[in-house]
Amino acid sequence: MKKIRSVARATPVLVTALTLAGTLTGPAAAASGTASEPAATAQKPAGGPATATDGVTHEENDRVPEGSVWTQHYFPSSDGSGTELHADVLLPEKLPKGERVPVILSAGAYFGHSGEISPEGWKHTGPSDRFQDFIEGTDLFDQGYAFVMVDTRGFGGTSAKRAPATSGKAGGISSSYFVRSEPLQQTTRITGTPRVSMTAKGEGNVMVKLYDVAKDGTAVMFDEQVSRLDSDRLAFDLKSTDWTLKAGHNLAVEIGSVQTGDWLDTPSQQKVKIKDARLELALDDPADDVATGGERSPYLDTYLSQYTVQLPAGTGTFTVPPARDHR
Repeated sequence: MKKIRSVARATPVLVTALTLAGTLTGPAAAASGTASEPAATAQKPAGGPATATDGVTHEENDRVPEGSVWTQHYFPSSDGSGTELHADVLLPEKLPKGERVPVILSAGAYFGHSGEISPEGWKHTGPSDRFQDFIEGTDLFDQGYAFVMVDTRGFGGTSAKRAPATSGKAGGISSSYFVRSEPLQQTTRITGTPRVSMTAKGEGNVMVKLYDVAKDGTAVMFDEQVSRLDSDRLAFDLKSTDWTLKAGHNLAVEIGSVQTGDWLDTPSQQKVKIKDARLELALDDPADDVATGGERSPYLDTYLSQYTVQLPAGTGTFTVPPARDHR
């Protein structure tokens, strides 16, 4: 990788949670006119997975909410990118075949069957319990609603892009690279949604991390993101953030393969070569900040203990522009 450039910007950021209403039709697997009567044959293994046509109930898999039938579905994204989306569908258990019901839909990155953020030690597969309190509190299935959880691109069962050319696999990069800025001349807040764009060849998954590096090399990872990287996707947003770098600290950027336990990677076995990278940042000057009342957040110390590392010494190869030039 040759270089990375830092660009300040001040673009308003809007973060929304997707919740839609629609209708679903009960599949044959959900009911056969006598859905409450178990079949005499085709006994399912305990904790078994669902398919699009073969629904699974709570009695067959204890991770399925009571009163529902779980099915899984794959369908193409409407943006024409070739991305294949995955959805877990929970229908009322005794829904007659062909009957339509209203839908509560949530799309997000935390519906993976192994865990919301990292593997949680489940002994068998099943739908996420992220909204179990909502399901129970509303008596959702008794009220005649369906609940759909869609994995957003690159998470859970949703592929980055499933196509014959990639054998349905996402990718991996063989190594990681660190670059860092010159020491900051003034205390600067990085806010909004950082965006990285690259010049690259090859197809695979890329992980980008941002670090706040102190003079002694102690570094706190304060932002990260994983994305598929290929010819039609060479730029993506990191997570929205609000982090203040003190004067004299460096901003370090790591670009490379998926190496943490929070992301489940399927290597493409391809070589990915990154020639150039551009990092766009929204910068703010915190000099006029007024501290809010209250105690220090207990979670902050937990976060720092988990995401603080020691980085080797290095020379700055790019400059973070002063925030005052972009207010």
